[in-house]
Amino acid sequence: MKNPPHSYFTIFAAIVKTLNRVFETTAVICLIGISALIFAQIVLRNFFSIGLPWLDEMARFLHIALVFLMVPVLLSEDGHIRIDFLSTRLKPRWQGWLQILILTACALFAGAFLASDIEFMSSYWDVPSPAMNMPNIIFFGSAFVGMAGLLLNAFGKLVHYILTSFKNGAATWAE
Repeated sequence: MKNPPHSYFTIFAAIVKTLNRVFETTAVICLIGISALIFAQIVLRNFFSIGLPWLDEMARFLHIALVFLMVPVLLSEDGHIRIDFLSTRLKPRWQGWLQILILTACALFAGAFLASDIEFMSSYWDVPSPAMNMPNIIFFGSAFVGMAGLLLNAFGKLVHYILTSFKNGAATWAE
């Protein structure tokens, strides 16, 4: 007996949810690391007149990871800033179509970002960072991972929205 398509979606949703937990946990660790590195930099500069360039660069690396890894998590939790001036004034039918448009735009943006990142990294993947000699592919790897997560989350939310909105072949909001 074949599994119905929605059971595959349930597996996909569970994988995305697990990835989001990993992203969020990693982002929290990055935030703690940024705080510790900046505190160490302040103490070393003010009390010992020592400046370590790699501390600043590592904090920047962790900041990039924090930001990009939280993007898919925020989309999944509807945590992004919302401007609902227009959407609340629309009829439910148009609100549904607007939601589909927004999720499609998120997926397209993530896809375009990933394509441009692949293009850029194909030429400059091995360029090292100044203080730590970390290659670009590692330094900006979290941006790629975060945007891949955004693509998965946007696709998953879009499919979920469509599957749950349609009953008996018609969307409940399209009436």
